[in-house]
Amino acid sequence: MDESVKTALKKEADDEQTDSEAMVELSNSIIPKFISGKEVKLAANERGSAYHRVMECLDYSVSVNLEGVKSDIERMLETCKMNELQVKSVNPWDIYTFVQSDIGRRVANAVNCGSVRREQPFVFEYEDSLYRA
Repeated sequence: MDESVKTALKKEADDEQTDSEAMVELSNSIIPKFISGKEVKLAANERGSAYHRVMECLDYSVSVNLEGVKSDIERMLETCKMNELQVKSVNPWDIYTFVQSDIGRRVANAVNCGSVRREQPFVFEYEDSLYRA
């Protein structure tokens, strides 16, 4: 076989392989991660716990704007109050929206006055039984 024919056939084979690899790469980028199983997400209750943790640790003096909320959540990651998966599951806009609401402003005022006690254990009586929470 002529050398130029061999070279042309080899180039064509290489092009087909490159096209095939490009198609695989393209299909990987098109298929949503939640369908391909490559994305790891928290279960609904774990996501709720992540939001609860943010609200528990939120620094209202820093979280006055969206950037403040984002930096405060990042601080929670850095101080190991939350893990990366928890942080990724929380939408900072949701927290910012709460902080800017009437109830959020009331909580911030109460925190600044020192009248909020976060996550304090308590005991209550119900039908002659004591419950600790």
